[in-house]
Amino acid sequence: MSDILFLQRRESAADEAPEWVQTGTNADGFAVNHYFLSHPEMVPGKESSESTQYGRQDYTVMPIPGASLAEQLQKAASLIHGTYREAMSEPGEDAPAGILPADDSVKNYSFTLVNGDVYYQENVDMKKQELNQMAERRVKGMIELRDCVHGLIALQMDEYMPDSAMKAKQMELNQLYDDYTRKYGLINNRANRLAFDKDSSYYLLCSLEILDEDGNLERKADMFTKRTIKQHKAVTSVDTASEALLVSIGERAKVDLPFMSRLAGKSECELVQELQNVIYKDPVNGEWQTSDEYLS
Repeated sequence: MSDILFLQRRESAADEAPEWVQTGTNADGFAVNHYFLSHPEMVPGKESSESTQYGRQDYTVMPIPGASLAEQLQKAASLIHGTYREAMSEPGEDAPAGILPADDSVKNYSFTLVNGDVYYQENVDMKKQELNQMAERRVKGMIELRDCVHGLIALQMDEYMPDSAMKAKQMELNQLYDDYTRKYGLINNRANRLAFDKDSSYYLLCSLEILDEDGNLERKADMFTKRTIKQHKAVTSVDTASEALLVSIGERAKVDLPFMSRLAGKSECELVQELQNVIYKDPVNGEWQTSDEYLS
């Protein structure tokens, strides 16, 4: 169960606390965020309860059988009466020297280049950075490395991207990395960390290096040579009842016998027989549970 929050910075301090920072009690006596108590239409699911690892019942929201979560979310989002406004300077107000409006194409808390100068984007502003010559060269080199890594990740996320395009980007990353480390040392070293650790992607770049216990480079990460990101593919069939149970727990977070039956091509009775002492039927609500959950 997850909450999805849309937040907007206030123009001034609030006179009173909004309802979404308060909790209330629902009809079953569970503590629930007050906003959802007042707006049940914003809860895409059926209010219920479940046993916890501590042996007590707690509030949860269960899926509505046959309902599309995407459609429910779309409907709930349509009920939000919010607007987005870009930050605007006051009339007649001139931006201080070295400060530009934020660029939507630049990730927040990141370095970027504007006409060859290094800027740092933070919320609504991009501020020009006053760096010494060596630090500026380090930052510019890591900006190039970072953009190449992000480009490679984007290629890997596309399951239809040919291997040839991936290999070309990996060759580019290898070349950039070798050139950079030859001049400035490992990305993980102190000088590079001091120059670039404000960037939100710095630790992603650090993961390109597999270091030994002494902090020396043991090898480059698999990203340089392999496809390390693959899109999730739903399992459509399994051979055994145990495999069906594992998929059900992973995909549905519960023992879903109809779903498991479709996966394994077996009847629910057959599954129950094969999973004796592994799943149990709760006599109170009639739901099947794993042995760990049931015995707790």
